[in-house]
Amino acid sequence: MERLPPIGSEEREISLPEVLKPYFEKVGLKWKVRFFQAETDTLRIDSNSVTKEHRIWVGEGQEKWQELLVHELCHGKLAETLDPNFSQVNFHPRYDIDDPQFRKKAQLVYLSQAHVDIWVDDLVEKIDPILTKRMISQAVSDFDRFLKRPNILYQFLKEKGEAYFFVTWGMNTAEIKRRNLGELLEENQRILERIFIVLGANYGTLSQVLSRFYEELPKLPSEKEKAIELLQSSTQSVSQILNFPIKPKLIEHTHQRYGKSWVWKFD
Repeated sequence: MERLPPIGSEEREISLPEVLKPYFEKVGLKWKVRFFQAETDTLRIDSNSVTKEHRIWVGEGQEKWQELLVHELCHGKLAETLDPNFSQVNFHPRYDIDDPQFRKKAQLVYLSQAHVDIWVDDLVEKIDPILTKRMISQAVSDFDRFLKRPNILYQFLKEKGEAYFFVTWGMNTAEIKRRNLGELLEENQRILERIFIVLGANYGTLSQVLSRFYEELPKLPSEKEKAIELLQSSTQSVSQILNFPIKPKLIEHTHQRYGKSWVWKFD
């Protein structure tokens, strides 16, 4: 789920997906929520604290992905109660978002802070643990399929990048343990063994290091300042583990019109 702004996309608003209706009130969003048809398969949310509005982009066929749609609503809930950086990645306005070099480094920031999804899933689990189990189980099946068919795996790595693979596998492994889904441990261990065989010992070790870090990730504080501090420090830790050439830091920026907000800088 890339959280960078779409370039040159036309917006077509759609109605609330039917599968969300049982959960919409349970999440308890206070801001306005609007849904749009995405031009790609990217399912994502943007939360605007000034207009008090959430915009959710839904790809073709994704209106039936109940667990992932609820996950996006919970991103919005954390944006309302803590900060919009728990809904999307906000960058300092001095960056040119159309600059390819910016987008390359911005993607590294996104990968470094992708574990926000773990905190979001903490909220999803409180609403309905069946949804988190479905998401995690599906991810295990996907990784199993990738590693059994190297041609699919290598195509995935080419399109998404190696770091994306390690981050997503590490987070999913951590979620298995954090959610006490012991029935998935054995299959996930076999996946790890295949990572060592197919991708090599260095990649296997890196996957383990990331999964342990995510497993030990503290619960998200309810105080905004402490939550922002944890988001920054944990993002910096992941960036260092992955040896990314960035120095991500959250700073408070004051806009003449919109007031103060937290934004990312990476240099």
